[in-house]
Amino acid sequence: MAAPNLLFFSLLTTLYFTTALSNISIKSVDLYPLACSNSNKIQSCNSYLYHISRGLTVEEIANFYSVNASQITEKDRGTRKDYLIEVPCSCKDLNGGTYIYDTRYNIHTNDTFFDVTTNIYSGQALSAAEDGPWDAGKVIPIHLLCGCLQGDSQIVVTYTVQESDTLSGIANILPAQLEAIKNLNAGYGLVRNPGNLQVGWVLFIPMEKNGIRPPKQEQRANYYRHTMLCDTVINGHADHNPSEEKESPAAQRGKSQRHPKEHE
Repeated sequence: MAAPNLLFFSLLTTLYFTTALSNISIKSVDLYPLACSNSNKIQSCNSYLYHISRGLTVEEIANFYSVNASQITEKDRGTRKDYLIEVPCSCKDLNGGTYIYDTRYNIHTNDTFFDVTTNIYSGQALSAAEDGPWDAGKVIPIHLLCGCLQGDSQIVVTYTVQESDTLSGIANILPAQLEAIKNLNAGYGLVRNPGNLQVGWVLFIPMEKNGIRPPKQEQRANYYRHTMLCDTVINGHADHNPSEEKESPAAQRGKSQRHPKEHE
């Protein structure tokens, strides 16, 4: 499949906020949404949002994301369960053209954008000036980052980096190809330095719908042959030649009986 022709633009959002629920201090986050335009072949698609568990029930998550509970899938993370939320993603005229999924939120007293996006939407929301002030009782749109890709084998997952995450670990969880993750998140410099992950980064993961394919039969056969050869060399039998083995006396007598000498 040809690499998707996706544009990136940087949207710098500075967050001075510490969430008590996760004990993660987020000082600044660079968001690199997947850009789109009216000329894009893909204007809409289905995608996933990765929700980091904050103790909400599935019903509460469904309400905040404006989806049905059937669109939410559990993701086991050892001591807790996170969630994948399937949403319709579309190209919106926001910040020059961005893939967005919109939900709605009812503002409560003392709510701030940073509190809500971090504790409810895993830091994946964009703040738009046209949404106006955060006044209690007001219902406002929440613009959540999503993405679309060409082809049918992959689906984009919007994922927020957590403590102890590694790129290979994320690729195993979702699952995805490492190089595809690096290329889709070029704004963070992952191609040059894949080990430089920061908590709070919002990545777009091109998850393989059918999982990572196992090696082909021929590749597996070559692997086993290579393994056996290495084992032979390690055990000191690399020059072993069965034809050079010395025959036992019994074997020599048997051969002599089968092929007696001709008498002149």
